[in-house]
Formats: sequence, structure tokens, C-alpha cells
Amino acid sequence: MTARELRKHLGSQHRIIMLDNNPLHSFPPSYIWVMISWRKPEAIEKPLSSLERYGIEFHQAEVQTIDPERHHVTTDSAKIGHSQYDAGQY
Repeated sequence: MTARELRKHLGSQHRIIMLDNNPLHSFPPSYIWVMISWRKPEAIEKPLSSLERYGIEFHQAEVQTIDPERHHVTTDSAKIGHSQYDAGQY
């Protein structure tokens, strides 16, 4: 996953934030095994919240707007900002 690769290369002073409206990540190369009943769908899925143990913030939300000048993303549940002090719940 790209977020984990970024975490390997960026120092801990940098935030990595992942947004997705789905709480689960599924592994596409394993879809074939689900199709032929060698695996169950839940066997190829992981909760995205598990990325937090790698220092990656996960927010289950839908992106509403992106403001590149202010380094903010507004979602349906929060405004996520450039620093930890910019993040705030609506």
C-alpha cells in the first residue's frame, strides 16, 4: 500500500493521512480466489484503521473539497488540516 511506503521514507514529523469512505481495504489480486470459492471475501479484506499502528492516520469520510493553498481537505465529517492544530470536528 502506498501509504505504508510513504511512511518508510518520510520522517515521523510528517503526517500521512488516508481518507476513504469504505472502512475496509481488499486485495485485488485475490479476487480470483474469491470468484472460484477458494477464499471468502472477508479473508482478503483488512480494516484501514489498522494502518494507525504504522503512524498513518485513517479517516472514514467522503471528501467534499480540497483547498491546496491552505492545505485543508474538508470531508463530510471533519476539516483536516496541515498540522495537528488545524484538524477540527464540525
